[in-house]
Amino acid sequence: MIKERTELATPHLSGLLDFWLTKCIGGKPPVSSSIAPADLRPWKDNIVIFEVIGDDDFVYSYYGRSLAAAFGHSRLGATLDDLPEEQRAILRPEYASLLRERLPVARVYTADFSGVMRTWERLALPMSSDGETIDKILVAAYEQPPDEPPCTALAPLAADEEAEVEIESPHDDGPEADDTVDSEPEFLADEGADIDGDTDGTADTETEPEADDSPEDTSDDAEDGESSSTEQKPGAPA
Repeated sequence: MIKERTELATPHLSGLLDFWLTKCIGGKPPVSSSIAPADLRPWKDNIVIFEVIGDDDFVYSYYGRSLAAAFGHSRLGATLDDLPEEQRAILRPEYASLLRERLPVARVYTADFSGVMRTWERLALPMSSDGETIDKILVAAYEQPPDEPPCTALAPLAADEEAEVEIESPHDDGPEADDTVDSEPEFLADEGADIDGDTDGTADTETEPEADDSPEDTSDDAEDGESSSTEQKPGAPA
């Protein structure tokens, strides 16, 4: 079944995908140097950025403060190997698939977070430093209001403005915890400037998370889904 990318339930995620598409050239994922820190300010509190190390390791280089507040901690500097085995088993194949396909992927998942069932929609976007090798992954996650039914997971999206997306269900329903860091993502290195416009480049996880202006329709990170995901699993998004 084919759906337009507007199937994304969260307006902020639709806006981020549209922005990503404007940075694609010749059907290839964006070159990270083409994105300035200020460009990501509308989403900065709800994104995490991974640096791809080698063939199969991923390091959190940025963690949005809203996600860190929602999940109780930031994973800045951590790798997927630092996550619980259950989360690694979900995320590693998802990110490996994203690297192979070189396309955005989205999914919706419902999981148990400290005894509370929460539903998130997430979008993962590939990026490249040299225009060829995918060495960065930008993941955005927004929580959906409890009274809204979860959306069907989206398959990889074509890197084209007219991109369509095949709806499938994610391989797992558990979210991966995104940790918030308010420092400038490495690949957005405008010397001395970060997403917030700060100049110290330090993580700001002790301050009160800023209010998210986006609608509460949100969700989290994942790549090639195969059907709608509503299973209940221990959570940790992004």
